[in-house]
Amino acid sequence: MRLTASRTERTTAATDVLLSLSATGGIVLLRSLATATAWKLHLWSATFALIAVAAVLGAVYHGLVLPERPRTVLWRILTACLSTAISLFAVGVVHDAFGVEAAGVAASMLAAGAQAARNLHVTWVWEFDHNGIFHLIQAFGVILFCVGLSRG
Repeated sequence: MRLTASRTERTTAATDVLLSLSATGGIVLLRSLATATAWKLHLWSATFALIAVAAVLGAVYHGLVLPERPRTVLWRILTACLSTAISLFAVGVVHDAFGVEAAGVAASMLAAGAQAARNLHVTWVWEFDHNGIFHLIQAFGVILFCVGLSRG
């Protein structure tokens, strides 16, 4: 396997790794604090686990040159993980609509806006496209969620 030639795709892969680490750290933090009710702890842990898995798969998808068939299968698995994570996320947000997780929700909405802006491109040390910017904002959002959940 070899790395992709695209600098923005390599940056996207690196920010995917950062997002995966952030989500995994969130699970560890939530499990260590255990201040939330058991079902909320399981819900958010599962959500963050799916985000972490999807981000690792995204790092492979964006960072490596893959044959078309494995690339397509990888994308489908990644999409299934994200779809399930979004569904669980929605359940948690509906339950805690005006609770301490509101800052995490706002960051996630901002991240989704960045993801949708396909022409978004920033150079700040490295080149970031809309995917890399989304990953950075979402990693921050995961941290905000964890802080909020640890308090509530």
